[in-house]
Amino acid sequence: MPSNTFFATKELFERHKVVFTVCTSVASVATAWAGYTLRYIHESRVDRRLESIEKTMKNKSVEAHEVRNLISESVSLPACVATAGTSFIIGYVFGWRGGAWFTNRRVMKEQMKLLGLIKPRRWPLRFLRRPLIKTKPAEGGMKTCPGTPKDDGNKVV
Repeated sequence: MPSNTFFATKELFERHKVVFTVCTSVASVATAWAGYTLRYIHESRVDRRLESIEKTMKNKSVEAHEVRNLISESVSLPACVATAGTSFIIGYVFGWRGGAWFTNRRVMKEQMKLLGLIKPRRWPLRFLRRPLIKTKPAEGGMKTCPGTPKDDGNKVV
């Protein structure tokens, strides 16, 4: 059943390529406009806040703890939304593209292995595959098991 859904979705995307291209372009422009608008609103609020702090400091002598009270304000909602939205979109795009690239590469490699076009490669640094701790025979013990023939180097294949 899932493969039918996959092929139906794939067919839908292939039949309406132009529509999806236009829609994604419009969505991109809308996202850019929303980000610009939120950035502009945030900048205007920061400017107003700085002007009010400057006026307060010019009109009266202000001590250090009063300056901290004037400056301390929580982070604005538009700034949080803009930052979180941008981070989410960038992360999603990188994950989607990277995931698709990784998956396509892996599938192609598996297909080529099945067809016999790629032979599995051996580990290039063989010394890293050896165990780090070698077991030593007990002192005075036998190095070969009794009853096993000695290896004279001739192997029968």
